[in-house]
Amino acid sequence: MFHIYEELGEVAISITTEWSGRYQVEGDPQWREVTGTATTTATGPVFEVREVRSRLVTGLCTDEPQPADC
Repeated sequence: MFHIYEELGEVAISITTEWSGRYQVEGDPQWREVTGTATTTATGPVFEVREVRSRLVTGLCTDEPQPADC
């Protein structure tokens, strides 16, 4: 799953899932449906959406002192 964010800022992701089920008794080849569904929702922590751009630099940006083009 992925999402392209159209705006920068702080966001939190939420997901809602609808569950259904079925079961099988040992020795019986037939699967049986569970009546109804269950719904769960989870929300992740807030994070910041930023825009970054890659570019070529003359050295490693982790070097000390840091190159001027980092």
